[in-house]
Amino acid sequence: MILHPSRASPRLGSGWPLGFARDPRTMRGMDRLAITSITNFLLAAELFFVAGMMVRTVKARFTPAWFWAVAVTALAASSLLGGIDHGFVEPAGLDRYWIQRPNWLVMGVMTFCTLQAAGGQFLPARWLPVRGRAAARSHLGKVERETGFEPATFSLGS
Repeated sequence: MILHPSRASPRLGSGWPLGFARDPRTMRGMDRLAITSITNFLLAAELFFVAGMMVRTVKARFTPAWFWAVAVTALAASSLLGGIDHGFVEPAGLDRYWIQRPNWLVMGVMTFCTLQAAGGQFLPARWLPVRGRAAARSHLGKVERETGFEPATFSLGS
């Protein structure tokens, strides 16, 4: 049987089961902090799942793939800390200093790793630091040994 508010039941107090939809004048919705907290927790759960998929594959240290995995893990941790901040610390009126500073630190790690990954993946080797240039040269030497052509002289233009 479909219950409707117009068919009020004296047992339940309203037409909805277990009194879910009470009088709209007295209903209170969720406040902004609770909604923000829930979305932060959902985002953190999704990001921890994706980070787990990225971290489980073995990668060489300090490669763009390694930096992306660390960046996604840091983003998940930041979302979790944000959910704790907005859902528990801020509504309780507690001092937010001790939750905000670690969150900012984790966000800084995430930003650094994102920039390192993008730079290592998309910037030419001459723009990278010496360590990056050495790694690029060793990779190009490996390509030359395996394929027989020198990548530095290969171009798509004239």
